Amino acid sequence: MAKPSLSKTKELEAIKVYEYVTVRGLLLFGSNELEKIPTKEARTKLEGYFVDEFGSIPITIRNEQIEAVENEQYYQIENIHVRQYLGQKYLSSTSDTAFMKIRDNKPQLSEEMIKEATRQFLMKEVLCDSIQSVDTFVYYSCFSCSKRGIVKALGC
Repeated sequence: MAKPSLSKTKELEAIKVYEYVTVRGLLLFGSNELEKIPTKEARTKLEGYFVDEFGSIPITIRNEQIEAVENEQYYQIENIHVRQYLGQKYLSSTSDTAFMKIRDNKPQLSEEMIKEATRQFLMKEVLCDSIQSVDTFVYYSCFSCSKRGIVKALGC
């Protein structure tokens, strides 16, 4: 497989889904933990954000690749897929993805860029003291065909 040229987060919107890219920047996982993929036994994922000098993008690290990364560390990531879910692009590792820790010449990231990516973790939470009831819908998506469906709705 040919090594893709280095891409920036601002360029990823123009890149087609399922293309491989190489990126260089910071991985953030916040308090996210390893999750089992409900539809596939023995498959796991870790979700977070990739940050470079131009912005951030969600990233999903899968299976054995999870052991190759650490939170809040800089990496050059080669051969990672550009994927899309509900209109939002994200990066997704495959068995061909290589993670190389960067020790020298790290990308220069502003504190604001890192804080903005960190805020994305909080956007998944609902914070309101006056909620009387809430319905939560759980969706699962097929990795092969991207079809999705409601599994259950919960009320409290």
